Order: sequence, then C-alpha cells, then structure tokens
Amino acid sequence: MGQASSLSMLQEPPKPGDLIEFLGPRYKHYGIAIDEESLVHLTCLDVGDRCHHSPSLHGKKLVVKFESIAAVARNGQYRINNKHDKIYQARPPKQIVRAALDRLGEEVTYHRRRNNCEHFATRLRYGIALGEQEEQVPEPGDLVEFPRHLYNHYGVAVDNEHVVHLTSANPGNSASAAGPKAVVQIDRLSDVAWNHNYRVSKKYDQKRMPRDPDEILQDAKAKVGQKVNYNLLNWNCEHFATGLRYGNPESKQFSSLQQV
Repeated sequence: MGQASSLSMLQEPPKPGDLIEFLGPRYKHYGIAIDEESLVHLTCLDVGDRCHHSPSLHGKKLVVKFESIAAVARNGQYRINNKHDKIYQARPPKQIVRAALDRLGEEVTYHRRRNNCEHFATRLRYGIALGEQEEQVPEPGDLVEFPRHLYNHYGVAVDNEHVVHLTSANPGNSASAAGPKAVVQIDRLSDVAWNHNYRVSKKYDQKRMPRDPDEILQDAKAKVGQKVNYNLLNWNCEHFATGLRYGNPESKQFSSLQQV
C-alpha cells in the first residue's frame, strides 16, 4: 500500500476532484486528486525541487504538473481535506478533473496571498480561490468577516487597513450593533477586529456576482454617518455589508431564528 506514514491519515482512497492536503512543518501544500494515486498541483519548474507553499516563492514562476501523490508526499503525511464543502458547493468531479488537466504545463506567477497552491486547488474544486495559510489582506470592496462569540460581524473593505461597517450608535462601541439604532462608520480593521481576528469572506461569491469595486466604495463612503434602524433578523451588519457588495442584502446568521 505504499508508505505507511503517508497513508496513515487517509480514511479512504482519494476520489477524483478531492482536495489533497500535504502537511509541512510550517505550511501546507495542496493539489487536486485525479484518481486514487495521482494529482494535479502547482509546483516548481525544475524537476526534483521540493516546492511547497513558502513565502520564498513569492513572485516566482511555477508550473501546473501531473504527479503521483506518493511522489509529492515524499514519505510525509497527507490527507483528503475538502474543508470548504460546508460553505461552498464543489463542482462535479468530472468538471474538476477536466479543468485540472486542461491547465497542465501552464506557468503561473506565485503570489503568497492571492495565487498560491491552495488558491490554485480550491479554484479548481469550487470555482473560486480560497486560502487560509497567509494573513488575509482585504482588497477594496471585499466582504470582511469578524468572528464574535455568538455571531459574526461584517463590513466592506475600503482599503487594506479600513472597513465601512454598521455599528453601534453609542460612542466608543465598535462592536456589532446590538440596539435599535446603528450608524455607518469607517474604522481601522485593527480596531474592529478584536485581537486582529478577521477574514475575507467569499461565501456568497459562488452564487452572486460582486459589483464593481469602485461602485461599492462610492456607495459605502456615501453612507458614512447615516443612522439606521437595526434589526437582528431583517437589517443587521451582514445585510448592510452584503447589500454594498452584491447590490442586494443577505444574511444567513439568524435564518434559523426566523423559522422558529
């Protein structure tokens, strides 16, 4: 069955289209399974170079290759990790495999935050690039999610340091609005993100087309200072942010409460 150390984390053989994760000392490497023994992944141009995700690759040319899973693992641990399936709809396996094989030999400029091995593999599986290994730097118009204890707070990035969001009308309270009145503000990400805990969320991008970033920013800045009636079920911080990004508001955080 091959190297025991490589297979010890696999509960079952990979299926076509599965996201394969290779564990490293600091970073993880990703590829897309073509069958039980092989995959397509983003790797170094030079044959034999070990070329997993690393900041040192930033700006370098990589290539899309077809290789055996065992050769990529090199006796290291790997596993099937379709970790985004609960939020994003995976494309049909045949479509994933065809898209992967169509890119063989393609040279790609590596970007640690926007175009790394994880972005490459998740783009094939879900149709959008997703990455969790690097600190995420929002771009203008991005939906930014701030995890909280009971529910999450949302805003729209103005640049890589500021966000427009709906917050409490009470001075000094930068948390998600919790009362009947809320105000639209521009604040630093670091002030809104407790302990710098935030992420760029693309959870609606599969089914909804984001508006042009310039239009998003124009509307966002025009709303700064406006006071609105806050409603947990019908008009919360997520409704506000998704309305800016997509043109129509949406929030799934409290959908279960509406059904009670």
